[in-house]
Amino acid sequence: TLNPRHLPSLTTRRRRSVAPSPISPTMTSTTNNNDATDMEALYRRAVADASSLTQAEINLIFDWVSPEEDKYICRTKANGKTRAELIAIAATNPEQLTSVECLLVLRSTAFLIELRREAQNPNQPPDMMELIDGAQHFVRSVLTKRKIPLYSEAYQAIWNAFDDQERLAIIAVQDRLSQIRDEEWAEGNRKYPRRMQQPE
Repeated sequence: TLNPRHLPSLTTRRRRSVAPSPISPTMTSTTNNNDATDMEALYRRAVADASSLTQAEINLIFDWVSPEEDKYICRTKANGKTRAELIAIAATNPEQLTSVECLLVLRSTAFLIELRREAQNPNQPPDMMELIDGAQHFVRSVLTKRKIPLYSEAYQAIWNAFDDQERLAIIAVQDRLSQIRDEEWAEGNRKYPRRMQQPE
């Protein structure tokens, strides 16, 4: 079974990630005391009845962008496809999805970190310190949220409230991403074969 905590994860399952083109999504800030109180109340609502949450509230729990930004990202990064269309393809023909489309289905925060970096510096190659700072910012936010009561229960409740198609899609795109990473790894080894280490 899939751990629902993996939904907004950094998606660092294997090797390198695909770098999408510039956009300026809203990023989650470090949670303060007021935010923690609000998040706990939101978690309680999720546990009581996850189906009562709005899409914006679900996205907030998943550290994802607003529904409006989500529509824009899907339209510009998935050749005009909507999230519903991506989920339908993932559930039936996941092999048709690109790496970027898989990350969209997963609501990957690593995807958002890279989008923000490119939006800030569209004409510059990735700076390692920028990437590290972005990842550390996300980790701090997640670790803070995990200390809030009912964090795990809220995630599980939302996962249970997803329809069968979306749950199947999320599981399928994780497998698809692994396949893509394996193919990229094999292609890299074919182009740049590593020298076999000789025994001493």
